[in-house]
Amino acid sequence: MARQVPIVAILMIVQGALEGLAGALFLVAAFVVPPLLEEAARQQPAGLPMLPETFKQFAMAIYLALGAVALVAAPLRIVAGIRNLSYRGRGLGLTALFVGGLSMLTCYCAPTSLGLMIYGLIVYFNEETAWAFRLGEQGMSTEEVKKRLEERRRAVREIDQPDRWTDA
Repeated sequence: MARQVPIVAILMIVQGALEGLAGALFLVAAFVVPPLLEEAARQQPAGLPMLPETFKQFAMAIYLALGAVALVAAPLRIVAGIRNLSYRGRGLGLTALFVGGLSMLTCYCAPTSLGLMIYGLIVYFNEETAWAFRLGEQGMSTEEVKKRLEERRRAVREIDQPDRWTDA
């Protein structure tokens, strides 16, 4: 399971970049949409009710909130993903997965955010993964961690599946 940490880390970086883009677009929309609503209201035929001023303020507040949520999760995911590539910062990775769940409120990132959260939590709560992160936090390089993981897997395989061709 620890071999999948780099995959989760790369997915977190990509998800963070997409969330950052979405957050920036929501912030732009917060200042572009209300004037567009006002212009559309001025051009509607006479006799139709006008949009209340509070609706435009509400739209701006919603876009600002969605942008803020996405922009909080984005850099956290990117930093956690970069650190997790070298088996460091497991707690930061878990935090990024949970905080990134807030980006589901934007609806834009909901499917991928939910999938990444589930996949990441399965990988990060695995005992072998926790051990690999402990090795990384002790200063081992990524290659050394991978080598130790392979040695550990070989040892477990030898214990679980003794040679079938020997007489018992």
